[in-house]
Amino acid sequence: PGDLVQQFLVEWLGECHGPTLGATTPAYREPMNFADALHLLPKVELHCHIEGTMRPATVVDLAHTNGITLPPSLTDDLYTYDNLNGFLQIFWLVQCPNANIRINPDVCPSLPLHVFGRMRGAGLLATLNTDDPSLTALDLTEEYVSVAGAFGYDWHAMVEVALDGVEGSWLDEADQLALRNTMIHRADELHRDLGTANT
Repeated sequence: PGDLVQQFLVEWLGECHGPTLGATTPAYREPMNFADALHLLPKVELHCHIEGTMRPATVVDLAHTNGITLPPSLTDDLYTYDNLNGFLQIFWLVQCPNANIRINPDVCPSLPLHVFGRMRGAGLLATLNTDDPSLTALDLTEEYVSVAGAFGYDWHAMVEVALDGVEGSWLDEADQLALRNTMIHRADELHRDLGTANT
């Protein structure tokens, strides 16, 4: 199953987020801009409305099985929240900043005010996702480009965001390592194609 998952991810990432990961890079190219490079950067989207797909008891059991300690206040009332900020305190891993702003502008009126930057700054494993593209008219590249601009992230910071998507996935360790290595290789190729002003 791990090989099938890896094959699916490689093919899916190639179709949705740029050319096939194994594609070769010509010896020389004109420098590309930051947005084009982010479009070609392999990315993992971990979006799932977890509170709509998994019972709280199952989340607690999975955390226990995987050695993750949840705060006691969450284990008793995992899916209770009064507003977006309360929701984000519970579901901190998967972030959809632009969707949050478009759907709830009264809570978070602009991207630089979104909690994502503070989460990354605090060292949390916070990943970028699109929520529901048909609802928000977003794609993952747009999310990456706009977040990079809003928080002043350079190429290396955005590659780390992409790699955290692998770490946050439920792939087994071997598949995570294989996908991570593939993404790092592709990111290095793209970085060579970036003009120095874009890095």
